[in-house]
Amino acid sequence: GTQYVIPGGFINDNLIISFEPTELVIEKAELTVTPDDIVIEYGETPNFTGTVSGLQYDDTEEDIFEEEIAYLVDCERCSVAASPHIITANATVVSNNYTVNFGMGELTVTPFELTVTVDDGEIQYGSEDPLDFTVSYHPEPDHFPFGETPQEIFGTFEFSPQDACEDVNEITIINPPAAPNYQVTYEAGELTILPAEFVLEVMDVFIEATDPLPTNIATTTTGLVCGDAPPAPSDIDFVFVDPGVSVLTSNPGPGVYEIYPFLPAIPEGLENYTYTVVGGLLIVNSAIDCDGEDFIEVFIECVDPVSIGDFPEVNRRVTLGYFNPAEGDISVPLGPDNQFTGTATVVGEPETLFAPGLNFFDVLIGPGTFRWEVVTPICEIEDITLDASSGEPCEEGLDGDPEDEVQLTSGTDESTTVQIYPNPTRDALWLQTADLEGAIRIEIFNNMGQRLLLQEHDVYANERIPLEVSHLTSGVLWVRVEHGKEVKTLRVVKE
Repeated sequence: GTQYVIPGGFINDNLIISFEPTELVIEKAELTVTPDDIVIEYGETPNFTGTVSGLQYDDTEEDIFEEEIAYLVDCERCSVAASPHIITANATVVSNNYTVNFGMGELTVTPFELTVTVDDGEIQYGSEDPLDFTVSYHPEPDHFPFGETPQEIFGTFEFSPQDACEDVNEITIINPPAAPNYQVTYEAGELTILPAEFVLEVMDVFIEATDPLPTNIATTTTGLVCGDAPPAPSDIDFVFVDPGVSVLTSNPGPGVYEIYPFLPAIPEGLENYTYTVVGGLLIVNSAIDCDGEDFIEVFIECVDPVSIGDFPEVNRRVTLGYFNPAEGDISVPLGPDNQFTGTATVVGEPETLFAPGLNFFDVLIGPGTFRWEVVTPICEIEDITLDASSGEPCEEGLDGDPEDEVQLTSGTDESTTVQIYPNPTRDALWLQTADLEGAIRIEIFNNMGQRLLLQEHDVYANERIPLEVSHLTSGVLWVRVEHGKEVKTLRVVKE
């Protein structure tokens, strides 16, 4: 303000002194308050400070301001993107000795450092279940700035692999979402792929006793996923086993054996699998002349009505017959190549091991149609019986109780010695009895099992009996000779 200066001095008697006051003007001092620049991490509470310059004498900030200086920024959650933010200062001035100027400072916000780690996981190769990968955070979400949540920061993560068909060993985050206030480090997780399983099944194989063991055998593969291709034939080896005996290295002769496929090495593209095998059958049959008439012929011998308490659903007993022209057994497993067809209920199963010569067996059937279909292996020749409704009634001795029936034997039975000639024939046959004596029964059947001729004789040793066949249709005939409990069946070609 304005003050007055009044001079003064020593009094001198020789002078007349007068004093006049002079104005003294004191200007206010300049005082500047400048907020300090500071740097914080996103979410950190800033600790504001400032610099006060221009204080005079022993003056302090308390002498100048009524309260502490307040430092302010224009944001509550100061972001990294808008950084730097302006810091201002404000205070109530109570001293008249200063002109106070308030400056500005800068608040720089740096990103919050955060690590997102994909948790280790495992998946079943080729699984169609949704992949459920998870992540962990460091620091944990409880320590996120301003109480923000992972959902608020990141939304939903997208992971790789995106399906269970990718052959990778780690889980990663792809297309990570923007997180402007965070410095995010992403770490992959370890992925364990659990193998899928496929089944390698070998088909049944028919060969003849003179053939080598097969090397090219059909197989089927089930259980593959992800569009993976099955093993190539060149990837598959086979082992042949005589059950309970040994592994086969060559054709063992007629019989039924087992085949098992195996993979010496897992083929490329199937590394994410384990596999199991389903064996098949190696069926070695006697040599069959496919160019001739050497195929299994089946027929209905006869049909009788029955009533059996244990099986009320059946009303007929069918005696089925077959002729195997080969010298040894022929095996035809149950299935499309050896089956009963029709609508009738059946108690019993088809024969699967066809002995040489003419043979018979019984089944029980109910109302409806009934046929027997057999395909001779190798030749792929099919033979089908007529329907059971066309069968003739069984003769006495074939329609009693099972224990009273004649057990028919093959044409190679040495216990009954008869010969028939000429073979082939056009008109007449001669049956030569060797050591047979007594009553015999002679029947001739065609391939359909229909009886064409019946004769009964009392014979003596080495008797020759004529059989007239000139009126019969050309083809294969079956001459069946019964002598007591012994039976012999002979095949004759009628030209």
